[in-house]
Amino acid sequence: MANLEGTSEEVYDREGCPRGDMENRIKELRLDLFADRMSRHRWWANEFRLLLSGLAYMLIEAIRRLGLKGTELAKAQSGTIRLILIKIG
Repeated sequence: MANLEGTSEEVYDREGCPRGDMENRIKELRLDLFADRMSRHRWWANEFRLLLSGLAYMLIEAIRRLGLKGTELAKAQSGTIRLILIKIG
């Protein structure tokens, strides 16, 4: 980031924050929705499991974006939404 235009705060807001947010979303997918479990011996079984994890993430993201807008859970992590709304509900 040394050769980018702008002050350090501008560069951080423009480049660093979105990157950190994306890394947090990847971490949510791996940890909260178990996308890193590839314990089957066959490739198709692991591919299907990863596909289901991706679909679960898309569903929880849609719930967060549309259903929880304006609530205290609007910025909650996937694991919190899964725990409060899906497991308990």
